[in-house]
Parts: sequence; C-alpha cells; structure tokens
Amino acid sequence: MPELRGIKPEKSFRRLLTVKEEFTLDIEVVRKEKNVVEFILKGERHTYPNILKSALLEDSNVEFVSYVQDHPEDDDSRFVVRTKKSTPKKALEDAAKKIESDIKAFDSAVKKAFK
Repeated sequence: MPELRGIKPEKSFRRLLTVKEEFTLDIEVVRKEKNVVEFILKGERHTYPNILKSALLEDSNVEFVSYVQDHPEDDDSRFVVRTKKSTPKKALEDAAKKIESDIKAFDSAVKKAFK
C-alpha cells in the first residue's frame, strides 16, 4: 500500500483498533415519563447519535426515536425515545448491547481482513 503522509495505512488501522481508551458519554435527562424519555448526549454531534438511533429503531418495542441539535454549532444532541410496552431505559440498555456486539463483530472482521 502507498504511504499516506508518511504513515502506512496498515499501521494506522492497527493503531486505531488497539486504542484502549475508555469511551464515556455524559447524559442529561430532561424529561422522564413511563414510556417517553428526553435526554441530551453532551459533546456528541452525529456519529454516535446516528449509531444509537439506528440500534433503537431495530427494537420492535421502540415506537419513536429522533435526535436533533438545538443549534448547528452545538456539540450536544437532544434525543426523544418513546416505547410501546417496556421502558425507554430498557430500550436504551438493549441498544447499548447491540452496539457493543456490532463493534465486536466489526473488530473481528477487520482483524481477519488485515492479517
């Protein structure tokens, strides 16, 4: 592979996948009802919010999910999640497990492809 700005792509992939930094999210709950929760993901623009929204939409118990940024330059994303039967907290916990599983599968696929 050609070098890109002095870095061989294989090495940068390896470095990216072996980063062991802890990923944390700051969540501020704005409104919490039986089947609806509104919260803000602090410091998250579109990458993680899109992943979370997609995982929530795969849950048949989730009736509605959306996020918005209050201002184009805002670094926070405001979410609304409405569920049919179980709680939004349960839906969010299930989405977190789904995202973790997807990341592990992607990690395995990359390691296999770049042996």
